[in-house]
Amino acid sequence: MFAYAEPVTFYEAGTVSDPYSGEDGQDWDNPVPVLSAAAGVEPLASQEPLQDGRQSVIVGYRLYFDHLVTIDRLWRVDVRGERWKVEGRAAAWRNPFTGWEAGTVVQVGGTDA
Repeated sequence: MFAYAEPVTFYEAGTVSDPYSGEDGQDWDNPVPVLSAAAGVEPLASQEPLQDGRQSVIVGYRLYFDHLVTIDRLWRVDVRGERWKVEGRAAAWRNPFTGWEAGTVVQVGGTDA
């Protein structure tokens, strides 16, 4: 367990019916919450060239869960009051020496999430 984990909520797109084709499509104006959990949050800074007196820009977060969770690559997540896209796939992290399964790590970010 993390002593100072932060709450995060994952969402999947709602569905909306196309009035012409009748097919269902994604509706991010009405997302559906699918997972609420507590995670360790690591800010990820941009890879801009170093300059004196310049602060890096936060471009996302790495979320650490102390248990295994299943996260879809198409979901979005609320972290610290902002909604971000899931980048890549969530991965189980395991100690290579003992085999202890510590939890799940997932990276979120983007510029227009």
